[in-house]
Amino acid sequence: MAQTDLHEKLCGYYEFMLGTIPNRDEFIAALRHTLTEDDIRVIFLLPFTGEITYDRFVKKATKIGISPEELEKVIRRLVPEGFIATYVRTEERDFAGRAYPSTEPLISVHTKGRVFARGEIISMTEMQVRKPEHDPMRQAAAHWMDAMIEGSGVTMPNKTPYYRIIPKEPTLPKEPRRKILVGEKIEDPRAVLPFDVVSQMVRNEHVMAVADCYCRRTKTILGEGCDCPTETCMYFNELAALQINAGRARRIDTEEAIQILRMAADSGLIHSVSNCEGHINCICNCCVHACGIMRSMAQGHRNAGGVSRYQMIYSGEDCDQCGICVEVCPMNALSLNGDLHHDEQRCIGCGSCVYKCPTESLSMTWREEAPKIYRDSTSLNRQLTIEAAVGLVKRKITGRAS
Repeated sequence: MAQTDLHEKLCGYYEFMLGTIPNRDEFIAALRHTLTEDDIRVIFLLPFTGEITYDRFVKKATKIGISPEELEKVIRRLVPEGFIATYVRTEERDFAGRAYPSTEPLISVHTKGRVFARGEIISMTEMQVRKPEHDPMRQAAAHWMDAMIEGSGVTMPNKTPYYRIIPKEPTLPKEPRRKILVGEKIEDPRAVLPFDVVSQMVRNEHVMAVADCYCRRTKTILGEGCDCPTETCMYFNELAALQINAGRARRIDTEEAIQILRMAADSGLIHSVSNCEGHINCICNCCVHACGIMRSMAQGHRNAGGVSRYQMIYSGEDCDQCGICVEVCPMNALSLNGDLHHDEQRCIGCGSCVYKCPTESLSMTWREEAPKIYRDSTSLNRQLTIEAAVGLVKRKITGRAS
């Protein structure tokens, strides 16, 4: 019976959600350089999804002959590399009864409340490209991320968008104010809800962190950096704690978070967030030069990022044909040819054009068909996992990457 190649098996785990890794040979060679077989056995002690306590982790390790002392060494080495994720659940809870995570560094692996999980490929890549030192794993992770950026995520098997666009807050349409007669039927009572208002999202979260954008870090590693600001990846709660614990992000407060969002909007970056309501894990501030989500959407794909609930409308009375809106549109959805032309199919509802228009000739309105937003991250991840499983079956049947 052939012996299982654990490095191949780990690569297969990373490929489950996002499809075949384009630079697979380089990626596996880097895994062999970075991880021993015992390292991978430790990683596979962690559940496919979810997390376990340190005591449970030790019991599972002991069964395969790894002592607590050896396990601790592996944990300390692999957490900063992104192969293992960890944080501490505190006794402090929010209004919904959810435990807040602690952002304390990894001083002790057996701190009460500490939990461990597998690092999936995105979080592992984030850790790798943010490393200051060059090595084969950082290079392979950067090449994989660059392939995802340039290839618009075509290997991804999902149809449901991971992320959704959030309009720049000053451009959001105001809720209509009018008298409603008793008994009057309201056909479509849409309004600007809290999950469209990025500053409100930030104020609802307890633990916040910021790090360098790993898309732009990838491009910088490969000598293709742009002039956009870099410290713009924002994390919240458990994901913030994971990044801080690993030394790849710094904690910020609400005031600084809102300052970063304003700076990002002024710089032409586009806000995107997990495609769900409720508590958020991250806010990306994306540029079209380096971001896989933006590249994918520019090419008409909607499985990485989904459009916002809004689109632009044009009132030409005061328009002076300056062309600023055409220049700032990340999707090339606008053009000037005697008048301003708007391609509604390309418009993602980011509000960049409205934000920069000097004559206020542009505004935002609700889309007639609002995109689906999942009620929470659990529902979103469940749907994405189902689609990934279907994609895996299709790949096995057809032998194709997607």
